[in-house]
Amino acid sequence: MNERTNTPFKTLFFRALDHSLVIPGILFTVAWILLGSPKIGILNLALQDWFGLEKPIFNVYSLWGMMWVDGLHYSPMAFLLMTAAFRAMDPSLEESATMSGANLFQVARRVTLKLAWPAILATLLVLFVRAIESFEVPALLGLPVGIHVFTRRSTRRCTATPARSASPRPTA
Repeated sequence: MNERTNTPFKTLFFRALDHSLVIPGILFTVAWILLGSPKIGILNLALQDWFGLEKPIFNVYSLWGMMWVDGLHYSPMAFLLMTAAFRAMDPSLEESATMSGANLFQVARRVTLKLAWPAILATLLVLFVRAIESFEVPALLGLPVGIHVFTRRSTRRCTATPARSASPRPTA
């Protein structure tokens, strides 16, 4: 939408994304803990106070909360990777499809997405690798409630001390 339309404030949007890429993952996760924690989260406390609710609305200490925080943290990277692909596309191909009688959905499905498919696949691959190596979200959000994911299990296996064998060592 940012590349294919005349969206207002395009440069402001790019600048905000540039700044959000610099924020470390642990700081981003701690910020979401302060916003969406069931007990101390500012959003939960404000919404409970405003609407007189008994239970909190948001819970970042869940699998959905972990996916939300990681997804928001990696969305600027996905946006910038996909922006380059959409910027490199020739808009005359979409205009030709429109002039040939295709509606907006057909143009998006038959022209735009087919041209962007390699970039979409590459972006998904990069984000999958980044999500697998992510440690701060599972450690700060999943560990307190017992949600163990790949990164936490692999870290635990690497840092565990080996068990001693029951048989005595041979003496010389």
